Amino acid sequence: MKFFSLLVISTCLLIFAVFYWAQTNKIRFNYPSPSLYKNYGLDVSHHQGEINWKKVDSNKYKFVYIKATEGGDFLDPRFRENYDAAIKNNMLVGGYHFWNFCTSKEGQLKNILNTIPAMPGTLVPAIDVESLKECDGARISEKPYNNIAYISNEIEKHYGAKPLIYTTNEFLNRYPNLLKLENKFWLRSLVGSPSTYHNKDWLIWQYYNAGKVKGITGPADLNVLKGSLKNLEELILY
Repeated sequence: MKFFSLLVISTCLLIFAVFYWAQTNKIRFNYPSPSLYKNYGLDVSHHQGEINWKKVDSNKYKFVYIKATEGGDFLDPRFRENYDAAIKNNMLVGGYHFWNFCTSKEGQLKNILNTIPAMPGTLVPAIDVESLKECDGARISEKPYNNIAYISNEIEKHYGAKPLIYTTNEFLNRYPNLLKLENKFWLRSLVGSPSTYHNKDWLIWQYYNAGKVKGITGPADLNVLKGSLKNLEELILY
């Protein structure tokens, strides 16, 4: 009995360690099949430092989402530089906003509209909804759905398309109401594919967060697109 208990504890610890190492880039599990996924993409921010976009292989990495804003007042200091240079490198480019539930939705909308261009030929903004941080000790409760539904409607009015929603399995587990949204989803899954995410269909899969990409110093987030590039057409601004 004692041996069995030790075996169970050891197995649980091993599973926890494997998942922890995967989340902290110690182990990489995902190697998307090149026969299933033919269109790769990136997402970057100022954390990648200065990027030499001329060296980034736009034949392999067809699209990129670049951090633009966070909350009600943060502007990524390298957004415009990265945005313009990636367009010149013949990539499909979009900006993303990191949502902060401790900041008013109106203030965050203003930050997005003032920063991310509504430029024909670029991608509609993405909204990064992953933070589980509570605000001043209060639960977020239903705010994820209400706030993101609001921001989605307002972005569609301004840009002409619904924003892409980036999120995680952990967030969806806590706030499954987000699945009611009709937006396209961009899911992070560093251990296995996102096919089991509450059976929610997805468009982009972030499969690794410590990739090596020529032209980028340090780790980069790697993504694949489901299907052909035509699947991005609903996100392209006209």
